[in-house]
Amino acid sequence: MATKRGNVTTCGRVQAKNRLDVAKQYQTLAHLKSDEDIGAARNAAAGNAVLAGIAAADAICCLRLGERSSSSDHSGAISLLAKVDKKLAQHLATLIGDKSTSHYGDTFIGIESLKGCLRAMDHLVQAAMEDQGLTG
Repeated sequence: MATKRGNVTTCGRVQAKNRLDVAKQYQTLAHLKSDEDIGAARNAAAGNAVLAGIAAADAICCLRLGERSSSSDHSGAISLLAKVDKKLAQHLATLIGDKSTSHYGDTFIGIESLKGCLRAMDHLVQAAMEDQGLTG
């Protein structure tokens, strides 16, 4: 059972699996919308990539650290993930950097930024899958 302590929530293998399952669903949606040549679709793809990356980071932290960030500004998630792997934390930072534009912005995210989001997301989801002994 997960419990919250300040800006972290304790978690374990069950929560890690659940967060990975969510990450993979967001990842599927991100890739689905990324094929469309419409600005709003790029934002939807990037937004889902951000959510997939956050869920994957949670899965990694739950499995390796026994806790995940519950901070609303996501900087805590980046710091916590850096305890596990600095490169993965950089991927999460890339995604968080595009969160405001993709979720709340009144302009459309560029194609290159979207590609960067998709790469970062894919790295995080792949790492979370490998942690749980999955390939794909």
